[in-house]
Amino acid sequence: MNFLNQGVDVTSFRNLSATEKLLERIRSDAAAPSPLRRISDPMEGTPPFRGKGRPTLGISFSQDAIYMVEACRDRRGKLFTRYSRTELSVSPNLDDSQFGGVLEKALASFAGKKKEARIWVLMGAADVEVRLLSLAPATDDELSVAVYWGLKKELGQELPNDLIYDYALVGRRMDGGYPRLEVVTCFANRKVLDPLRNLFETLGYPLSGITVASFALENLLREGRVGSSEESSCFLYVGDGWSRIDIYYKNRLRLSRDIKTGFNSLVEVMQEEMQAVMRAAGEMLEPSAALVSSIVALVVEGDEARWQMNGRDYAIPNRRVRELSNPVVTRLVRQVERTLEYFALNFKAEPVSQVFLTGEMVRNPRMVHALSRSFALPVKVLNVFQPEDFSGFLSPPDSAWEQDQMIPAAGLALSSGMTPNLYCTWKEKQLARRNRRLTAAICLGGLLVLGLMGGFTAVKKMQTKAQLLSNLRTEEQLTRYSTSLNPEMIRKLHEKVETKRADEARRVERYFPLAVIGEVLRRTPETVLVERVLWERNATGSRQEPCRTELEGRILLQEGGPAMENILAGYALELSRASFVTGTRIRRQILRENGRLLAFTLSVDCHGDRKP
Repeated sequence: MNFLNQGVDVTSFRNLSATEKLLERIRSDAAAPSPLRRISDPMEGTPPFRGKGRPTLGISFSQDAIYMVEACRDRRGKLFTRYSRTELSVSPNLDDSQFGGVLEKALASFAGKKKEARIWVLMGAADVEVRLLSLAPATDDELSVAVYWGLKKELGQELPNDLIYDYALVGRRMDGGYPRLEVVTCFANRKVLDPLRNLFETLGYPLSGITVASFALENLLREGRVGSSEESSCFLYVGDGWSRIDIYYKNRLRLSRDIKTGFNSLVEVMQEEMQAVMRAAGEMLEPSAALVSSIVALVVEGDEARWQMNGRDYAIPNRRVRELSNPVVTRLVRQVERTLEYFALNFKAEPVSQVFLTGEMVRNPRMVHALSRSFALPVKVLNVFQPEDFSGFLSPPDSAWEQDQMIPAAGLALSSGMTPNLYCTWKEKQLARRNRRLTAAICLGGLLVLGLMGGFTAVKKMQTKAQLLSNLRTEEQLTRYSTSLNPEMIRKLHEKVETKRADEARRVERYFPLAVIGEVLRRTPETVLVERVLWERNATGSRQEPCRTELEGRILLQEGGPAMENILAGYALELSRASFVTGTRIRRQILRENGRLLAFTLSVDCHGDRKP
């Protein structure tokens, strides 16, 4: 699977047009890329950036390079610390082992072996869809359920088990006098995500997030990297075979649309015209894709097209060039204007006042100028790097084209928990939030227990100190008197105390069965008739050994009342709650009189500790 610097694919590419088929042919005819080499290596001579927390590394792929940007947080906010561009000599195919080797070398050189960075990777737009849902108000715990049913209604079918999705709350609005929640959600098939996830895990660099370019641009807006003070912003990405329009309001994505018109649309019409001119002159060879692209870059403003092939000169008049290029540019501009009109009519937001341009058009300033003249709004090239980035030890990319290629990776490096994530989705986020709440509750409970223990210790120390002072005062008072103790008097007092204790023990032993019977009768309900109470003493007659009481009685059937067995079980449970009872057991229960009477024998075990 090939990954390009592209964004949200709202309408999947189901049918390949003739243009796209030609693009595949153009790419196959392109010149072979150069061997692997690193354009910039910030590791050499660059002091480590001392930020707060773990750094975040954003990675994006194009057909010819791997882009990496690292960001850290300090007192001024998030700043970019390093960047790297590694040229590719192979296609960025996840199933290609050569590409995996190139990526591993690039990661080892940039991220090092410590693997401290949180790694975010850009996902290809052809495999991800983004939808804006309007939902009824819901709490944070209910929002996931509302998104599930809203997405199911949006797709018109049951959500497959292998569908991975995540969402983010955009805002709240009133619709017909009723409050609504606006939620943006992105989803993709697990079979598309697993190769990318498995590749990084195999290389030993586990991912922290997977998202698309539209949310990377949202990160740049949220961190104030776009340089626009307007509430509504429009980004136009012009790719090889298609373009994308993203509109943001208050730094959140509100509208995204794909257009099947791109830079190669100009290449296609120009190639057909160049072939016609050469065949008219008797030349049967076809111009290469590189030659056609260079001609388009020069004649986009309507200049005369000139080229040489096999020693012969060919030319296309500027009038014909304008006839060929104007429909493509006009179609792209008209699609953008219609999108802006739709946004102005359907969203209660400030209108867009400027358009930021990214993609293939940025490669040539003449293209940017030609496109700007066709718009009614000013068109600017996006530059997200600031002077305080890279700590003053590394300069940003020199050309606007190189800076534009770094934009997706730079946006990924600014990702946070607010960024929709197809790797760590809403389920993992909810679980992490629950764990954080549980950890906070445990910590708070531990601090509370420590505080109580500290207070109890302090009170005990104060009481001990007060008791010690009292003892000292008592000893001081006793030293003033001379006392004479009579051993005979002490012996007599001891005998009186022991005699009194023995009398009390005999009274307790005598009246304990009456106390047991009284407690049993007090806990006996009206539906239970106790006919006989049998008290069994222990064999030794010691008060320290347990004894047993057996109850014999009956229960009459009550019309419309509970079952007699249930009444008996509840009665046994009620007796077991008495303070002197250690256990109860139903030894016998017999139904009599045709099931209208239940005779039972209930054994009640009493503990033997009957101290006076």
